[in-house]
Amino acid sequence: MTELLSNLLHETAGANALNALTGTAIGYFYAFTFVMLRMAGLMTIGPVFGHPGLPVNVRVLLVVALSMLVTPAIFAEAPWQTIAKYDVNGDGRLSIDEAPVKMQPRIARLLESAPPGRQDAVSPQQLVTSIEPPKSLVDYLWSGVGEFSLGLVLGIGVTIILSGLQLAGHMIDQQSGTAVGEIFNPAFNTSETVTARLLSWLGLAIFLAVDGQLSMVSALLETYQAFPIGEGFVDSGAIDLLHNLFIRSLALALQVAAPVLAVMSLIAVTMGFLGLSVPQVNVLVVGFPIRATISLVVVSLTLVGAGGVIVEAVEMCIEQLEYAIVGVPPL
Repeated sequence: MTELLSNLLHETAGANALNALTGTAIGYFYAFTFVMLRMAGLMTIGPVFGHPGLPVNVRVLLVVALSMLVTPAIFAEAPWQTIAKYDVNGDGRLSIDEAPVKMQPRIARLLESAPPGRQDAVSPQQLVTSIEPPKSLVDYLWSGVGEFSLGLVLGIGVTIILSGLQLAGHMIDQQSGTAVGEIFNPAFNTSETVTARLLSWLGLAIFLAVDGQLSMVSALLETYQAFPIGEGFVDSGAIDLLHNLFIRSLALALQVAAPVLAVMSLIAVTMGFLGLSVPQVNVLVVGFPIRATISLVVVSLTLVGAGGVIVEAVEMCIEQLEYAIVGVPPL
């Protein structure tokens, strides 16, 4: 009888251990899929990562590889990094007043379940991410949509800013008369002019030169400090920022194209006086090569200044997107 009870106890303990191990493995699997979805949102439309010239299988492999590297680091380092970033008084714990606005509901839930005497702030151990399997397929899909949208918003925001360069090129070519020479741009699946293509490649080159792709991935990882795995979502603040980025994209286009537009206005006035003074001169025939040549010279002279404007715009865009998503103003 004693031997039978002992065997039953061992079997029960083994079953409990197996169930615990299985639950942990399932939790880590869901965590990995949520991390992969958040990363996939960035890779879908973000500059460089979302370029149509990059094969889909390469993008998928990149998403899986980065997710496999990031997931263990989030469990191991994210709570301590969160405390180090937001801990104002340096006590090694995080209170509601110190936490960003979008993280305060999570801190409040943790403080409610904390033991008496420890309900003023949370420790890194309390912030350790724990993933429970979704209760239904609908819950899993809803969480997945939230995770995917975080990365998607970040990629869309930077793409909006860089698309301002394409608009600047179109305005330059419309005024210089070279808009008739359109070529196909696979990055946007549209036709664009020569100057627009030049400025698009310039923006992409500057984006890579300032490690914009690394800044985007870093900003995405920063979101885990406010939104743990499986709790990602995009609120109205991020949507409003995308609206503002459209305006800033237009401002960037005007900044880049302003020198050429000003010179073209002077040429138009000159050609008008020439047409009135010497009616025998065909202003259209004479003006076309003059406009094209001067436009090329002005664009060449202003590329250096345009590069500085692009660098500032990209850095500002990533900082503002991180602020809108996480809720912490940039330093």
